[in-house]
Amino acid sequence: MALTFSVVYTWDDGKRIHVSGTVAATGNYTSSGAMHDLSQVPLIASDQPPVQGTAWLDGLAGYDYVFYPGAAMNSNK
Repeated sequence: MALTFSVVYTWDDGKRIHVSGTVAATGNYTSSGAMHDLSQVPLIASDQPPVQGTAWLDGLAGYDYVFYPGAAMNSNK
C-alpha cells in the first residue's frame, strides 16, 4: 500500500512541532501495516523520529487506522 501525506497545518509550541495533514492510501493493505517515510515531507523532515502520532480516521468497511511512530523518520506505520 502506498501512503501519501499532505501537510495541512503546522505549529510549534516551543517543545515540538505539531503537524496536521491528510493521508491518501492506494493499493492493497499488508497485514503488518504500510510503511510511511516522513523524511520525504520537507516541512517536517528531521534527524529525529516522531515522538507521537495520532490518527482520526474512519475507513471503508468499518476499519480504523492508527499511526505508529518508527525508530526513524522513514520507518513509521
